[in-house]
Amino acid sequence: MERAQARGQFGISLSDDQNIVFGELAVGVATAPALTGIRFSEEQFQSFNIFFSARNGLWTEEIRLKKVNGSWLEAIRVSRGIINRKGRAAPKVLYSVIPKEYPMPANGISVWDEKLVPTK
Repeated sequence: MERAQARGQFGISLSDDQNIVFGELAVGVATAPALTGIRFSEEQFQSFNIFFSARNGLWTEEIRLKKVNGSWLEAIRVSRGIINRKGRAAPKVLYSVIPKEYPMPANGISVWDEKLVPTK
């Protein structure tokens, strides 16, 4: 798939950094219908770092997707910056799930630090 063709209905290429502003969401709403038209930039993997800012603070969601036997498997980690005793932000992992079927990187590298190389 050519990079120019890997764009969704909003002209967003997932091979680049993107800033998508959703505006305000009502309490209890956690959906993003605007993202349904976005196509993946790679056929075998995707890597997303999503940064949230809200009245209750900042947090990051890391999503790693790999295709295994024709199905997408996802690893997810949610963390929040906590100010430590030295006044520095230190991430605190709030939630983390890596399915046992998810292909682990070689050489003991963590799923979150793996550098995925585009196939094209």
